[in-house]
Amino acid sequence: MAAWLLLVACSCPMAQEGAAATEGALAEGAGQPAASSSDTALAKRASSRVSLTRVPPGTRVKWFQRKETVWIEVEATGLEGAAIDLTDEGMLTLVAKDPRQNMTLQLNGRINTSRSRWWKSGRTMKFELCKANYGDGHWDRLCVGEKHPNILIDWTSWIDEEEENEILSAPYGHDTHHMVGAMGGSWGSNVDRSIKAKEQAARVDTYDPDEPEEEITMG
Repeated sequence: MAAWLLLVACSCPMAQEGAAATEGALAEGAGQPAASSSDTALAKRASSRVSLTRVPPGTRVKWFQRKETVWIEVEATGLEGAAIDLTDEGMLTLVAKDPRQNMTLQLNGRINTSRSRWWKSGRTMKFELCKANYGDGHWDRLCVGEKHPNILIDWTSWIDEEEENEILSAPYGHDTHHMVGAMGGSWGSNVDRSIKAKEQAARVDTYDPDEPEEEITMG
């Protein structure tokens, strides 16, 4: 009797479906470790990129950007005779006489090294780096990885991407015609309002013709 019941259970369609479902669940469970290993590998590759940026204590880095360029200012002691290496992949390395002052920045995008330049002013190194991918827009940070405490935004020169688009699309950095219309009749004649609008727009121009030229080294 027991053998007959076992034979019926094995030949029953419901029993076969239950066995198939069990096999499927085991198969799915067997596939999970492979996905986890892939995620772990990706996480390891991401973490390895973070460690490439190194700013030594006492060194301050300030930066701002435009659509085509990234401007970096490095202020530190012991920069005399420092060697500079810049790659198209966006690796900026400064090798000082004192190894403790060596600095590495893994930039957040590719660089056109043939159009980039840098120069030294006092205890400061200044870099004008040309972005390789103009259409990518503004970077969300200077270097890959987490925010570094010694890398700061130069807010005196920073403008948002939307504001830069407005400046580039109008004379004098802003649309003076819209400025004139916004000023209303209390500003006097159209000539007076136009002059005031151009004066206000010209304030975004930071160029100083009296500022002495600095020695420039092409990268």
